[in-house]
Amino acid sequence: MSKLTVYAVSLPLLAALCLLLTVPAAGQELRATLFTDADALISQGKELRSDLLAPKSWGKGMEKYSSAERKLADGKNLEDIRKELSQASGYFRDAIEATELGKVTMASYLKARDDAAKVDAAKNDPQTWERAEVKFFEAGRELEEGDINNARKRGAEAEALYRDAELAAIKTSFFDETRKLLTLADDEKVEKFAPTTLAQSRSLLAEAEKALNDNRYDNDRPRSLAMEAKYQALHALHLAKLVKMTDEKVMSREELILEAEKPMTRIAGALDVQAGFEEGFTRPTETIIGEIEAREAEQDRLTSELRDRDDQIASLTAQVSELVAKLGGESEAKKAMQAQMDAQEQARRQFAQVEQKFTREEARIMRESGTVIIRLVGMNFASGKAVIQPDHFALLTKVKEATAIYPDAMISIEGYTDAYGTDEANLKLSQARANAVAQYLLANSNLAASNVEAVGFGETNPIANNETKEGRARNRRIDIVIKPAK
Repeated sequence: MSKLTVYAVSLPLLAALCLLLTVPAAGQELRATLFTDADALISQGKELRSDLLAPKSWGKGMEKYSSAERKLADGKNLEDIRKELSQASGYFRDAIEATELGKVTMASYLKARDDAAKVDAAKNDPQTWERAEVKFFEAGRELEEGDINNARKRGAEAEALYRDAELAAIKTSFFDETRKLLTLADDEKVEKFAPTTLAQSRSLLAEAEKALNDNRYDNDRPRSLAMEAKYQALHALHLAKLVKMTDEKVMSREELILEAEKPMTRIAGALDVQAGFEEGFTRPTETIIGEIEAREAEQDRLTSELRDRDDQIASLTAQVSELVAKLGGESEAKKAMQAQMDAQEQARRQFAQVEQKFTREEARIMRESGTVIIRLVGMNFASGKAVIQPDHFALLTKVKEATAIYPDAMISIEGYTDAYGTDEANLKLSQARANAVAQYLLANSNLAASNVEAVGFGETNPIANNETKEGRARNRRIDIVIKPAK
């Protein structure tokens, strides 16, 4: 934080807090009565970030507030304390009012500051951060005084400095540790024993640095690349250690391979399947993955069934109570219950029909409170594209057939991306992909256009880890959300 900011904000706050601790417990009730309005304005101002966007008025308010705290602690006249607090509240209100203008005029500068703070720029590049803070503080004061042109000029200077600090911090926090590992690998002569893995680490680090320099506003991709580079550097060090052990006859190559088989044997045992290595690792890998997928499918089925039962119980309980109260007889209530149960049974049959249409490789089928979700895991778009490939037509034909099971239902096509790329670009891309699927379904089915909507959610609501290749692939998805007609 800048020296000016510390003067305007931090010292009064620290003084206020220190003095507050000196107020006797018996005086806390009096303090609460006197300071209620000012405390509420401070809370509101902090939420609006008035201390940053209107530092002049905010600083004066904190000075008056701290003075009132001191007078209360010293047992001074209550009227003087009320006067100080009234003046403090006035300054806080001025700051809050000025903040409304500042939020618009300084939005991009504030975002740059927030982005830099996220990567701990104040710690990793303190000199640049300090210069940016001074410029930002000056921009806030200029704005309060009505000089918008100078406020924008100082704000733009602050934004550029914050971005420089952010870039430096990212490079420090993301890349330095990997560079240290690569230096260690050079010292350990790892290139002699694990050259491929070491080369991959270096390549990933170079790619991460290039990605960051090309677009410093997309931190997700360079961070993931840097994490993978670090992993491969550690991996290379480990592999080199093992290879050295075989070269030095500490263990034989056969023993090394047998050791590598043990973890997979344990995993297979925990899943109650057999892992045979007579043909290498391929067959046990496929066996384990198959068992995991089968268990996931069973879990999805049980989860949907449980939700269905919970919905049914809640609905029937409410209806029974309502009908008994209204009709005054059990006969009508039983009829209503039966009708509700019939509707629930029909919903289960329809859901089962949808489930039977898709394989696990094509889609995951879920149900939430009567809404059916078809997650098209088997449908992928080319990177950065929103064009449906011909090999996905068969899958979309199944989607068309599934929607036909629910006449007059509202259909929402939801598009999602992984975290690579800017938020704005991902939102646009996800919308384009959702539009493409919606247009295909409308052109090849009897769905009413008024019953179909396409919505892009970008990189929000991830269902998997964006730091892994497999997780990012799962997050790049299309969900078909079916809301049956009542």
